[in-house]
Amino acid sequence: MRVLVTGANGFIGRASCFFLDALGHQMVPAVRRQSGIADEIIVSNALCWQAALSGCDCVIHLAARVDHMNNHDQEAQKAFRANNVELTIDLAKRAVEAGVRRFIYMSSIKVNGEETAAEKSFGSEDPANPKDRYAISKWEAERELVEIANQTGLEVVIMRPPLVYGPGVKGNFLQLLQAVDKHRPLPLGGIENQRSLIYLGNLVDAIRACLRPSW
Repeated sequence: MRVLVTGANGFIGRASCFFLDALGHQMVPAVRRQSGIADEIIVSNALCWQAALSGCDCVIHLAARVDHMNNHDQEAQKAFRANNVELTIDLAKRAVEAGVRRFIYMSSIKVNGEETAAEKSFGSEDPANPKDRYAISKWEAERELVEIANQTGLEVVIMRPPLVYGPGVKGNFLQLLQAVDKHRPLPLGGIENQRSLIYLGNLVDAIRACLRPSW
């Protein structure tokens, strides 16, 4: 299967390309700037997308804006919408034009909200309740993708993972690992809340399962 992966130079993207390539899939890594990944396609305009999507059976859309989630000014809102909604919809429409059959969209559990009742996890039937700009943009993209699927027959798979950890992780989770590595005392005994996590390898395997065609 020929698979286009956006955000191929990211945390999840690199692992996905490596794993799926090892399984015999023909990977098409798409990035915005040169990153050193083998056979990567630098996407900067419509012609680049056309070349990247040519002959592809599936798209795994991982690229997204994730920084400054709690910034509520108008410019931040525009940036999240441009990167996480408009780019996603444009890619999905181009994928339909190129004959792609399946579109896997990496959303976020933050679409469901920031917290649940004690000892309860979010489920697939729970209503959306996004709070910050990032989550709202992901929810808007989801709804637009469902509409495209209904209109065109494109098979859309939406994944909402919780916090992902594994080799190469960055951000707050990396800082926590560094604190533990330095034997710093952490006040975890006084914290009652729980967090759901998913290991990078398990998420990539879930993506592999979503590649399975229905045709």
